[in-house]
Amino acid sequence: MGAKVDVQDAGADAGGNDSSASADLPDGGADGESCLEASDCPLPAGLSACERVVCVASRCGRALRETGSACDDGDRCTVGTRCQGEICGGGSSLLCADDNPCTADLCDPLVGCRFTAREDGAPCTDADPCTTGDRCAGGACGGDPDPACACASDEDCADFESDDLCRGELTCVEGHCRLSAESVVACDPPGPCRLAGCDPTTGACEVRMAPDGAACDDGNPCSDDDRCHAGQCSGSVGGCACAVDADCSPFVGAAYDLCKGPLRCIQGACAPDPSGAVVCSGTSGESCRTESCDPSTGLCGTVALADGAPCATDLPCAPSGQCVRGACVAPPNECDDANPCTDDACAGADGCTHTARTGACDDGDPCTSKDTCQGGLCVGGPPPICDDLEPCTVDACDPQAGGCVSSPLPDGQACQGADLCLGGGSCLAGTCQGAAPLICPPAGPCAQALCKPDLGCTVKTLADGTPCDDSDACTQAGTCYAGACEALPVSCKDGNPCTVDACDPSAGGCTHQPAPDGTGCPPANPCLGGGQCQGGQCAGGQPVVCPAAPCTLAVCDPATGACLPAGPSPDGLPCDAGLCADGGVCSKGSCKPEGPVECEDEDACTLDSCDPKTGACVHAPRACPEPAGDACQDASCAPATGCASKASPLCSDGLVLLSSSFPCEEPSGWKLSGAETEALSFAIDAPLAPGASWDGDCSLAAWVPANTPGPWLLEASAALAASPPAGPQQVRVSFVERWESALGPQAPTRSLALLAGGSVAAESALPPLAPEQPGDWQPRQLVLSLPAGANADALRIAMSGGSAMFPTRWRIDKLVVVALESPAP
Repeated sequence: MGAKVDVQDAGADAGGNDSSASADLPDGGADGESCLEASDCPLPAGLSACERVVCVASRCGRALRETGSACDDGDRCTVGTRCQGEICGGGSSLLCADDNPCTADLCDPLVGCRFTAREDGAPCTDADPCTTGDRCAGGACGGDPDPACACASDEDCADFESDDLCRGELTCVEGHCRLSAESVVACDPPGPCRLAGCDPTTGACEVRMAPDGAACDDGNPCSDDDRCHAGQCSGSVGGCACAVDADCSPFVGAAYDLCKGPLRCIQGACAPDPSGAVVCSGTSGESCRTESCDPSTGLCGTVALADGAPCATDLPCAPSGQCVRGACVAPPNECDDANPCTDDACAGADGCTHTARTGACDDGDPCTSKDTCQGGLCVGGPPPICDDLEPCTVDACDPQAGGCVSSPLPDGQACQGADLCLGGGSCLAGTCQGAAPLICPPAGPCAQALCKPDLGCTVKTLADGTPCDDSDACTQAGTCYAGACEALPVSCKDGNPCTVDACDPSAGGCTHQPAPDGTGCPPANPCLGGGQCQGGQCAGGQPVVCPAAPCTLAVCDPATGACLPAGPSPDGLPCDAGLCADGGVCSKGSCKPEGPVECEDEDACTLDSCDPKTGACVHAPRACPEPAGDACQDASCAPATGCASKASPLCSDGLVLLSSSFPCEEPSGWKLSGAETEALSFAIDAPLAPGASWDGDCSLAAWVPANTPGPWLLEASAALAASPPAGPQQVRVSFVERWESALGPQAPTRSLALLAGGSVAAESALPPLAPEQPGDWQPRQLVLSLPAGANADALRIAMSGGSAMFPTRWRIDKLVVVALESPAP
């Protein structure tokens, strides 16, 4: 290296821009060449990072850069290096972070940051809060769907959203909340030496400076080895030769850094004109942000410092930190008190805080387990279970040894090994040896005895239906059911009623002891009477006598002992023909009476018969029928002649105006009318049931439909055979009536009137029908007084108020109307 030249002495020869106190004068080569300014000098070999080329006294040389000038120490893992004399140093370590949990972020001094994919399966945390078991695969982090994030619609996923607005939104896909890739915020790089990031609190993209020394493209094709420095990209000039500024125009492209000034021809090479460079203040008032020029616009703006840049925090417990995405982050362990049972944090002006927590911890003692935090301290739990599963060792926990240790028992001591299917052995050198195989006891006919090394003797129940033998001589071969051998008892019956059959297991099976002599027994021939046992055999008794019906034979069937018919008795044999016969004889299997018992009493008014139960004669009164159609005739009977008719006393004390027993023919002179006339019917009823009171051939019936309350009228218009004499007169009306209904009738109220020329001449209410006998005939008799001059010519019966759920019927019979000759008492 040549001698140092005093730049100040060089005056204008140095171009007025050199401020170094001296420079080494070159001894030859490129150094020492004549020059007018520094740009005329070629770069000499061996120029250090803190040296620069100068033109002194019209000769090229080198000089030290100003103290504090930015320099490149050749290490791509340092940023912010500065010249201190001839040494380029200081600065800080480059923070390499690509925000990918599945890459290992390293810095290589030769190339800078390197991001290497972690091995597949390494645990990680992805941006999707609805995945579980997150793991790396091919350098990317992903997981399995979390069952807890089930959904039916997108709204169901709101509860699982992250507070980080940059991570995107969850949507419901096939019943599970999944992260929508389209919603994840992606920030495009804004240009060289500028990094784009997303603010998790706003979801907006922000720009920060790339680390110093990071490779970049300054947009100048005439520069080499472009690197970032303070957010600006620049390289070595000299790659594009030129004669005039116009020669540099083809090299200006869209990626050119407008902050460096226009590209001009300087000393035969295209380079940015420093006089046109944009100069920004470099401060923003925030710890991790600065004002810098945007290469794409050439305008100053605020950007975040590179991650890892040193910064000052406002926390008293951590005054210095590193820039991360434009914010100053304090070191995480500044407040660590080395106590696992406190949560350490820096709380602003209050400094470090240490909050007691609960949960598991480790007290550092290997002879405690399940340690827990209590009152801010880690309290040891119970000692660990030290068992090496070797019965010939003594196991204990030794803190000095770092945990469980085992010491051998004396040789020859009895032991039981881990294999429970081997019997007891003895210890030898800490191991159990010499054990014999274990023999398990029988488990029964429906179980199998087994030995398992970890359990010893066990019992396995055989499947239901497996054949089994319970070793009992009194049972047949059985089958297993629910672990028990179920077998039917052996049948010991020998068919001899004079032996006592039993099964004795001690005797090996069935026994047959003779029954005591005289014991009753059924003989072999069932047609012999009850037998008796004699010497173990049944002896027969008297023959069975079979009863038979009169004039028939019966015999005993020797196969069954039952009596069977054997045909008719011989004809002519005497027989009993019953109490009402005078002897009898058999004829063709039947008993024929020789003559009946005579019961005739010569009375035509009795029905004579013999009672077969007692043999006594019975003389029942004969029932004579009422004369048909004439209510003034009553039935009577004479012993000599039998049934006849006689005049009714009801017709003998006055003038008969009307008399009818309603013969079984179409009624005439009667009509039926009412509110439901079309629903009413009127006809001769069927004959009354035998034995009923006031029995006659037929009766007059009025049919009333269900739920018909009336009123309705039954009239015998112009029916009176004769008119009563003029003047005051009493008329007696007698008849029988009945009210019939299927279910609970309510009998109507009724009245009877004599009409004269269509008007009521006399009227009287009829007594109510007896509720206790709604279907029986009930007699009626009443006397009506006609006023003077009245001439009754018709009879009317009016009804109303009666109702029933089903059709009902009102009937009348034996109607007699008489004008009395003398007043009624």
